[in-house]
This record gives sequence, structure tokens and C-alpha cells, in this order.
Amino acid sequence: MTGCFVKEPIPTRSGHESEVERLYKNLQLDARFYRWEFDLNTGQLKEGPLDDRNSEFPTVNDRWLTKPNRFSWHMDIDPRSTLRFQGLYGYDNHSGLRDHWRYPEAFSCSEAPFIPDLSPSQERNNPADENRGYVITFVTERGATHSEAHLFRADHLNQGPIARIHIPQRIPLGFHACWLDNRVHRDG
Repeated sequence: MTGCFVKEPIPTRSGHESEVERLYKNLQLDARFYRWEFDLNTGQLKEGPLDDRNSEFPTVNDRWLTKPNRFSWHMDIDPRSTLRFQGLYGYDNHSGLRDHWRYPEAFSCSEAPFIPDLSPSQERNNPADENRGYVITFVTERGATHSEAHLFRADHLNQGPIARIHIPQRIPLGFHACWLDNRVHRDG
């Protein structure tokens, strides 16, 4: 099982911080991509970090939920700021390879759901297609009154967004989203 591990979910109090400082300290994430392996015969647990970078809010191709999956996408968290997502990581959990995109300092992005490529040429649940799709995130520049939605190819985050959609409203920091296939919603 893979996920993200927060070593200190409730930060140690120094006793000298104000209530506001303590609140902000609680919102600073320090998380690592992590693996837990359970041996159901012996009861043994093998665990450890898969990367030393600060990342959280992983997502996978929902068609692989409850099945062994190879790919995941995470938020790159700025360790100097309170909940500023500064980019995206894409992980190949078999090879250990990592793909990455980082925004300039004045920009923040939101949790990034995976959107599967559902074109008719794609076989449903073909293992080769697990990362065939897109990742979408809302992006806001500090001080701006609008935001953008940025669409990335899930298998090439490092190439940057392939589409940018202007949103005339500012999307708040920490906005969460998920992808809902219209066919599932309509039929469902």
C-alpha cells in the first residue's frame, strides 16, 4: 500500500507561539510518499519512504482503485509556506521514476485529480493505459482576481500544461476537486 506519511500530524508546541501562530503551524504539511507492505501470514510490516520530497494529496486513475496500481500523482508542497502547493509530482511506483512540474514563486495550484483518456481506442483497464490521461489543477497567482485551470498530460508533467482555461473568479487556496466522468454521472 502506498500513500503519504506525515511524521508529526500535530506539531510540538513551543509554548511561546500565539494562537494564530499555532494554527499556521498545524497547517504546514511535512509529508513523504511512503509504502507499507503487510505480510498477512507472519503479521510483519515492512515500511519506508519512497521519496524525500514534501508531497501529499496523492491521486490515482480511479479505474485502478482496489487493484494494484503503478502510477500516482501528488502535490509538491512548499515547505516554507502554509499549504502552498507549488507544483505536481508523477510517480511510477514500479520503476521509482519521478516526473515533476513546478510553478514560479508567485503561483499556487490546487489538488490535481486524474482524468482518464476515454477515447474509443483505449481498452478499459489495459495496464498499459493506467497513466494514459490527464491531470488538472486550478492555478492562482498571488494578488490576482482570477484563476486558471491547467491541464497536463499525466505521463509528461515536465512538459508543462497542454491547455490553460481562464476562470474569471479567484479559486481559493486549498480548493479540493475530483473528476467525475459525465457518462458515469449521467448513467448512474
